[in-house]
Amino acid sequence: MGEELDIYSISICARLTLALRQYGRADMSRIVRGNVTLVSPDGEIQMSDAIAPAAFRYAQAECLRKLATASGLPLSEGSRTGRLERAGWDIAQGREEFSGMTAASLLGTIIRLDALSDLAGIFGGASGTRSGVTQFAWMVGLPQRVITQQFALQAHSPLPGRREVSGTYAFMIRVEAARIGFNDHTSSYVINQAERARRYQILLSSVLQVVSNLPAIPSSNNLAHLTDCRGYICWTSGVVSAPLVSPLNDDYIAEARRLGTILNRLHSGGGLEIAEFDSAGELAERIADLSERAPNQMDWRSKL
Repeated sequence: MGEELDIYSISICARLTLALRQYGRADMSRIVRGNVTLVSPDGEIQMSDAIAPAAFRYAQAECLRKLATASGLPLSEGSRTGRLERAGWDIAQGREEFSGMTAASLLGTIIRLDALSDLAGIFGGASGTRSGVTQFAWMVGLPQRVITQQFALQAHSPLPGRREVSGTYAFMIRVEAARIGFNDHTSSYVINQAERARRYQILLSSVLQVVSNLPAIPSSNNLAHLTDCRGYICWTSGVVSAPLVSPLNDDYIAEARRLGTILNRLHSGGGLEIAEFDSAGELAERIADLSERAPNQMDWRSKL
């Protein structure tokens, strides 16, 4: 992989073929899947099956909580007990360590004392809002490559039949590794590089687990079959975001390579690299290799 520089940003764009995914709303109302409307490049209106980003965020947050606990990383009581508010729950309870400070100081304290709120984000309430360092797109089926089937549960059953979907889906994710431990209010880091590296490692482990467990997302009693996984993974070491090109576009890999060449030409210190993969195992190897690096900083010219 060449010289092992610190990682600023990572993106993964792939086409995943899944068989017999359960159709409709999953358990827990915040996780939604169903039909969405798309517009093709020539203006044609198309319908397809899709899964909302919230499904992946929830799965990743649960994975991060378990990994952080096992690794001995700091967690607020809200995060440790699996509450959606995370550190916001501690603040609402009036816990002393989160009380009597400015918004900037509060965010710094949250990041320092709660690895889950740092990595997965925190939304609304007295704590304000901090987006997670990982972003997911809707996972949407390629319109001409998705089929829905309906099955009867059993003969003479009063329950409606179950609908299952099979097809090829466009999947996109971005990891902003440089934001780990970063206080947006003060534009500074509130944890040292060693702690950032520990959080980075469990972050990439959670990404790998989300990808490898896609047949179980959204959670239900039915698992899908992942029969194909191919696309590209991109990573940067300088202050350049790894490009995202939708796999709904047939030429998405070639387009990503063109963008990478241009970005490297414009940003000589960007250190942008792209690698293709043809299987889930090959993608897992790439993620595992990157997890052995360390996170770069928002200002990559300075070090803690």
